Amino acid sequence: MRKLVIFIAVILSFASISLSGCMRKNQISRNKFIRVLSTDNMEEGVIEDTNNIEKFIDNLKMDEWKYVEREVPEKDIRTFEIFEKVDDEYIRKDSYFLFKDGDSYYISQENDVISIPDSTGKFLTSLNGVQINTSHTSEDILNKWELPIENQDFLEDETENENTLHRSNIKKIIALDKNGKKIKEISNKNEILKMINGINLYENNQIETMSEEVELVGSLIFYAVQDEQLSEMYRVELYKSNKYYLKEIIPENDKGNKEYIEYYTVPESIKSYFR
Repeated sequence: MRKLVIFIAVILSFASISLSGCMRKNQISRNKFIRVLSTDNMEEGVIEDTNNIEKFIDNLKMDEWKYVEREVPEKDIRTFEIFEKVDDEYIRKDSYFLFKDGDSYYISQENDVISIPDSTGKFLTSLNGVQINTSHTSEDILNKWELPIENQDFLEDETENENTLHRSNIKKIIALDKNGKKIKEISNKNEILKMINGINLYENNQIETMSEEVELVGSLIFYAVQDEQLSEMYRVELYKSNKYYLKEIIPENDKGNKEYIEYYTVPESIKSYFR
């Protein structure tokens, strides 16, 4: 139930644009946007100007939403990622998935499911009347913002634990080729943020494991200051077969945290970060 309240609060913060003057509207359109992804997690475009965000909100009919107890299907129709710049310190990211079961539509986040009106489900499927901007990508917008993305899990629990990464703490990135040879080192804050945010755009594409026959393309090692010294915080390895995969590894440390590994499918374009 808490996630339903959180989602409504996020949307209502978008909805406040209709209650303010022109100056406020311009500010909102610069600080928030919605990323739209297809069922195969490919970016379709972004919803970013004030009028289109208002149309999007008007069609949600949030007063008719209901929290339900049910499993989340494996296949969704579309994904919506809401990005908001917060106090020029970080970018809040909330991801929501639209799916249909029989004649009923639902929105989910992680294992929480919300029943939505039929008209809302049809609108979110077609997005009729809302312009999706394809002239630039969400990555282009995030690169201009030059702030770290933090998802809802991070914002709900800001204490250090084995699976929580403070992306804003990264001070250096080293890129290695498939043979482990150093290609480049990045220490510029803006370049670090571009790389972290670009990779973070695909964290919804999580899978259980990779194909068995894969070839390593390259690796990125992310360093942060821990216990007053620069240490490896995590690394990301890019593999290819008939698809491209990311393997994210948080190493075991002396605090008793065991090695933690996650896998993701990614588009071929992500190779640019590993060169």
